Amino acid sequence: LPPASCLMGMRLMQATATVFPIYSTLKALETASDGEGLRCCLIYWLCLAFAAPFEGTADRVLAVLPNYAFAKLSALVWLQKQGAILLYLIALRPLFKQNESRLDSMSASVVAQVEGVREEVRQTYRKVRQTYRNLQGRVKCVIKDESGA
Repeated sequence: LPPASCLMGMRLMQATATVFPIYSTLKALETASDGEGLRCCLIYWLCLAFAAPFEGTADRVLAVLPNYAFAKLSALVWLQKQGAILLYLIALRPLFKQNESRLDSMSASVVAQVEGVREEVRQTYRKVRQTYRNLQGRVKCVIKDESGA
Protein backbone atom coordinates (compact mmCIF):
# COMPACT_ATOMS: atom_id res chain seq x y z
CA LEU A 1 0.00 0.00 0.00
CA PRO A 2 1.17 3.53 -0.69
CA PRO A 3 2.06 5.67 2.33
CA ALA A 4 -0.70 7.78 3.89
CA SER A 5 0.84 11.02 2.60
CA CYS A 6 0.69 9.65 -0.93
CA LEU A 7 -2.98 8.69 -0.48
CA MET A 8 -3.75 12.16 0.86
CA GLY A 9 -2.02 13.69 -2.15
CA MET A 10 -4.02 11.49 -4.51
CA ARG A 11 -7.26 12.52 -2.77
CA LEU A 12 -6.28 16.18 -3.00
CA MET A 13 -5.65 15.81 -6.74
CA GLN A 14 -8.95 13.99 -7.27
CA ALA A 15 -10.80 16.70 -5.38
CA THR A 16 -8.99 19.44 -7.31
CA ALA A 17 -9.72 17.74 -10.62
CA THR A 18 -13.42 17.21 -9.90
CA VAL A 19 -15.02 19.06 -6.97
CA PHE A 20 -14.57 22.68 -8.08
CA PRO A 21 -15.18 21.89 -11.77
CA ILE A 22 -18.39 20.04 -10.84
CA TYR A 23 -19.53 23.07 -8.86
CA SER A 24 -18.59 25.40 -11.74
CA THR A 25 -20.42 23.20 -14.22
CA LEU A 26 -23.57 23.12 -12.09
CA LYS A 27 -23.46 26.91 -11.71
CA ALA A 28 -23.03 27.34 -15.47
CA LEU A 29 -25.91 24.97 -16.20
CA GLU A 30 -28.19 26.80 -13.77
CA THR A 31 -27.30 30.21 -15.18
CA ALA A 32 -29.11 30.24 -18.50
CA SER A 33 -27.26 33.33 -19.72
CA ASP A 34 -23.77 31.94 -18.97
CA GLY A 35 -23.01 30.30 -22.32
CA GLU A 36 -19.32 31.18 -22.03
CA GLY A 37 -19.10 29.60 -18.56
CA LEU A 38 -20.70 26.44 -19.86
CA ARG A 39 -18.31 26.41 -22.83
CA CYS A 40 -15.32 26.71 -20.46
CA CYS A 41 -16.64 23.84 -18.34
CA LEU A 42 -17.15 21.64 -21.39
CA ILE A 43 -13.63 22.35 -22.59
CA TYR A 44 -12.21 21.53 -19.14
CA TRP A 45 -14.05 18.19 -19.01
CA LEU A 46 -12.96 17.45 -22.57
CA CYS A 47 -9.30 18.02 -21.66
CA LEU A 48 -9.63 15.92 -18.51
CA ALA A 49 -11.29 13.08 -20.44
CA PHE A 50 -8.66 13.28 -23.17
CA ALA A 51 -5.87 12.91 -20.59
CA ALA A 52 -7.54 10.13 -18.56
CA PRO A 53 -6.33 7.15 -20.65
CA PHE A 54 -2.73 8.32 -20.31
CA GLU A 55 -2.83 9.32 -16.64
CA GLY A 56 -2.03 5.93 -15.09
CA THR A 57 1.03 5.35 -17.26
CA ALA A 58 2.22 8.92 -16.83
CA ASP A 59 1.83 8.65 -13.05
CA ARG A 60 3.92 5.47 -12.93
CA VAL A 61 6.65 6.88 -15.17
CA LEU A 62 6.80 10.44 -13.84
CA ALA A 63 6.20 9.75 -10.14
CA VAL A 64 9.95 9.29 -9.65
CA LEU A 65 10.55 12.95 -10.48
CA PRO A 66 10.86 15.27 -7.50
CA ASN A 67 7.75 17.36 -6.89
CA TYR A 68 5.76 15.44 -9.50
CA ALA A 69 2.62 15.50 -7.34
CA PHE A 70 2.92 19.27 -6.91
CA ALA A 71 3.46 19.72 -10.67
CA LYS A 72 0.41 17.59 -11.44
CA LEU A 73 -1.70 19.51 -8.95
CA SER A 74 -0.47 22.77 -10.47
CA ALA A 75 -1.39 21.50 -13.95
CA LEU A 76 -4.93 20.70 -12.76
CA VAL A 77 -5.34 24.19 -11.32
CA TRP A 78 -3.88 25.69 -14.52
CA LEU A 79 -6.41 23.72 -16.59
CA GLN A 80 -9.21 25.25 -14.54
CA LYS A 81 -7.78 28.76 -14.97
CA GLN A 82 -7.96 29.05 -18.77
CA GLY A 83 -5.34 26.35 -19.41
CA ALA A 84 -7.98 24.01 -20.78
CA ILE A 85 -9.09 26.64 -23.29
CA LEU A 86 -5.50 27.18 -24.39
CA LEU A 87 -4.90 23.42 -24.70
CA TYR A 88 -8.15 23.09 -26.65
CA LEU A 89 -7.32 25.91 -29.07
CA ILE A 90 -3.69 24.88 -29.62
CA ALA A 91 -3.97 21.09 -29.70
CA LEU A 92 -7.36 19.42 -29.38
CA ARG A 93 -9.40 21.56 -31.75
CA PRO A 94 -6.87 21.40 -34.61
CA LEU A 95 -6.51 17.65 -34.07
CA PHE A 96 -10.29 17.27 -34.13
CA LYS A 97 -10.75 19.46 -37.22
CA GLN A 98 -8.02 17.57 -39.06
CA ASN A 99 -9.74 14.23 -38.37
CA GLU A 100 -13.38 15.31 -38.13
CA SER A 101 -14.68 13.56 -41.26
CA ARG A 102 -12.88 10.33 -40.34
CA LEU A 103 -14.21 10.53 -36.78
CA ASP A 104 -17.74 11.20 -38.08
CA SER A 105 -17.49 8.13 -40.28
CA MET A 106 -16.17 5.98 -37.43
CA SER A 107 -18.89 7.28 -35.12
CA ALA A 108 -21.62 6.48 -37.65
CA SER A 109 -20.18 2.99 -38.09
CA VAL A 110 -20.12 2.37 -34.32
CA VAL A 111 -23.69 3.65 -33.96
CA ALA A 112 -24.83 1.33 -36.78
CA GLN A 113 -23.06 -1.64 -35.17
CA VAL A 114 -24.59 -0.86 -31.77
CA GLU A 115 -28.03 -0.61 -33.35
CA GLY A 116 -27.47 -4.00 -35.02
CA VAL A 117 -26.39 -5.59 -31.75
CA ARG A 118 -29.33 -3.99 -29.95
CA GLU A 119 -31.73 -5.49 -32.48
CA GLU A 120 -30.08 -8.93 -32.13
CA VAL A 121 -30.43 -8.70 -28.34
CA ARG A 122 -34.11 -7.75 -28.72
CA GLN A 123 -34.77 -10.71 -30.99
CA THR A 124 -32.90 -13.10 -28.69
CA TYR A 125 -34.83 -11.75 -25.70
CA ARG A 126 -38.14 -12.33 -27.50
CA LYS A 127 -37.12 -15.92 -28.35
CA VAL A 128 -35.99 -16.62 -24.78
CA ARG A 129 -39.20 -15.12 -23.38
CA GLN A 130 -41.33 -17.20 -25.76
CA THR A 131 -39.37 -20.37 -24.92
CA TYR A 132 -39.82 -19.63 -21.21
CA ARG A 133 -43.57 -19.20 -21.66
CA ASN A 134 -43.78 -22.44 -23.63
CA LEU A 135 -41.82 -24.32 -20.96
CA GLN A 136 -43.90 -22.75 -18.22
CA GLY A 137 -47.07 -23.99 -19.93
CA ARG A 138 -45.62 -27.50 -20.32
CA VAL A 139 -44.55 -27.63 -16.67
CA LYS A 140 -48.06 -26.65 -15.61
CA CYS A 141 -49.48 -29.42 -17.79
CA VAL A 142 -47.07 -32.01 -16.35
CA ILE A 143 -47.82 -30.93 -12.78
CA LYS A 144 -51.54 -31.01 -13.50
CA ASP A 145 -51.27 -34.51 -15.08
CA GLU A 146 -49.20 -35.83 -12.16
CA SER A 147 -51.54 -34.40 -9.51
CA GLY A 148 -54.61 -35.71 -11.31
CA ALA A 149 -53.25 -39.25 -11.65
